Amino acid sequence: MTARTLEAWIVSLATLVTEDAREARRWYRSETIAQLDHTTAHELVQTGRGPAVVLFLLDVLRCELPAAAQAGSPQARMIRTA
Repeated sequence: MTARTLEAWIVSLATLVTEDAREARRWYRSETIAQLDHTTAHELVQTGRGPAVVLFLLDVLRCELPAAAQAGSPQARMIRTA
């Protein structure tokens, strides 16, 4: 998988978390991830650690979705219909 493809996957997952594609792209480039050595997702992809970012985001989604389902969020509706 190319870095560009991995970046697209990560931004897509981050968009599910943020519900805003622009915010997800900003997060990818600018926000450090404490659990991943205070490094940005972009830096992690560039150094070959992109899969760790994917796992991080999947874990965030796993934790967030039960709470979102109770709140009736768009993600919860999407999951119920899948």
